[in-house]
Amino acid sequence: MNPRQLEHVAKIERARTATLQWAKMRGLPLVHLDFVATFEDWDHGIEVWFFFGTDSERQQFEADGTTREMADFHLQKLREDGYDFAAFPDVQFHADSKQHVDAEFQGSYFYRLR
Repeated sequence: MNPRQLEHVAKIERARTATLQWAKMRGLPLVHLDFVATFEDWDHGIEVWFFFGTDSERQQFEADGTTREMADFHLQKLREDGYDFAAFPDVQFHADSKQHVDAEFQGSYFYRLR
């Protein structure tokens, strides 16, 4: 990775850490948070994945707005850290569950994100 890409990864990692802490302070069962990014000129953004413990938790938090609130917090942290929205404006959020990853992807987040 070049220095510019490493800088972007560091900003995303700091937002990741802050979001995990935010969820923990609220007692939310967010068991994993990951991102997919290339930082190539043809790719205009990143994908952020929230993983709750169970499918029912994921459904509940999507229905009651918790997932959107978490995404808004994550975006705020990226803004505060100077993430380059001009170069990579498309930040997409997805929610899934560890239950689903275990059942369909042999427990591998790597396989889930491919």
